[in-house]
Amino acid sequence: MTGRSPHEYVPAFNASLFLSANEDDVQKAIDANYPAGVVLPSKVYDDELDTELRVAFDFDGVIVDDEAESVFKNNDLAEFQAHEFKMQFIPHQQGPLADLFKKLSFMQKLEEKKLKEEPNYKKKF
Repeated sequence: MTGRSPHEYVPAFNASLFLSANEDDVQKAIDANYPAGVVLPSKVYDDELDTELRVAFDFDGVIVDDEAESVFKNNDLAEFQAHEFKMQFIPHQQGPLADLFKKLSFMQKLEEKKLKEEPNYKKKF
């Protein structure tokens, strides 16, 4: 990398999310309009019997746009509820991590297909 931030490779790898323990690199990615986050140090217990990958993110402003959250913050509860009622059948606009979740969903479908084709296949995702 010759001292450069790896965020520059996000488009080349078709990455949907840039994660790093280096806060400066994460900020550079965000400044370049890439979804990014800091990986914090933590203690992990690796249960070898647990092969399931779990992913959790906030919905508003992450998976979909933050329109509902903006309405809630800038209005009273009655106006927010009226907005939610009016918008209940209108799809949300995509948020910055929508692409990541589409890719995760695609991988899940591939795993399910493989399980149907080969019952002895060990699920990896």
